Amino acid sequence: MKLLAYVFGAMAGAAAGPLNAAQFGTVDPSSFTFLTSLMILLMMILLMMITAGWTPGRAS
Repeated sequence: MKLLAYVFGAMAGAAAGPLNAAQFGTVDPSSFTFLTSLMILLMMILLMMITAGWTPGRAS
């Protein structure tokens, strides 16, 4: 199940890169602020938690 969560996270990242490059025309490290990087990281963690079976509000 953890491998599946990793795969979905990798697929989302693989899709986000080309979409970002198409939107901005180029990929430049200066275009990513700390807040942008943090938001992407939190989205990936949440996606992996949900894919692994975590449900908000459910007791462990």
